[in-house]
Amino acid sequence: MARLIVSSRTRNTVFSAHCGCAAESSATKSGVWSLSHRGESLVHICTLTDWLAARRAGEHRPPSLYSEGFVHLSAARQVHIPANLLFGGRTDLVLLRLDGARLGSPVKWEPGTPPGPHDMDFPPLYGPLPAAAVTAVVPYEPDTDGRFAPFHR
Repeated sequence: MARLIVSSRTRNTVFSAHCGCAAESSATKSGVWSLSHRGESLVHICTLTDWLAARRAGEHRPPSLYSEGFVHLSAARQVHIPANLLFGGRTDLVLLRLDGARLGSPVKWEPGTPPGPHDMDFPPLYGPLPAAAVTAVVPYEPDTDGRFAPFHR
């Protein structure tokens, strides 16, 4: 068991979750790659309440899994783009840092929905997000203007 710490200016909460080290992996199917293909650190945006429920259930099944067939993920360097499009001004969000070797379902880099700037690709997860794949939970709060800055941790 590893300890995951969620902290912000106003709270420090310790979570326990089953964690481990990511293993390097390669293509699993034509066009389907894990994290190591692009060397990207992947994250998922959700509320702290959603994360706690997912941890209890053992997996996260957001509405997009049913409506679109996948869980929205982002590279850490690009997470501010969907955050500003979908969650501008919200102060109840966390980023789940992910171990790609524990995702258990294919990740395929493809154009965002809606398409992002500069034809940027995003990495949806084609299955539920296992709680065991979460290696850290980090608060993600907007600036005073309500906009999210690029994530650099």
